[in-house]
Amino acid sequence: MPYQKMLHHIVKRRTGRSVYEQISLDVENVLTDMANCNFDGVSKIEINEIKSMLPTLIKIYPEEAKRAISKKQTNQVKIKQYKV
Repeated sequence: MPYQKMLHHIVKRRTGRSVYEQISLDVENVLTDMANCNFDGVSKIEINEIKSMLPTLIKIYPEEAKRAISKKQTNQVKIKQYKV
């Protein structure tokens, strides 16, 4: 499939990452935002669509899900430290 090679080159040039690495990072960021309820500028329709996709994303990207949960827990610890 010729478009895949072109896509690979475009993503690599713009991000410095492979397509898989970029998708992995984007999924982790989405999961982190969902875990932290960071919905600034996101419509309710988009939020509901993402919520319906969460089980699939977690199943396909378990390591990214673990990192997102870890980031959420780390942020909660930092917030508790500032409140003390």
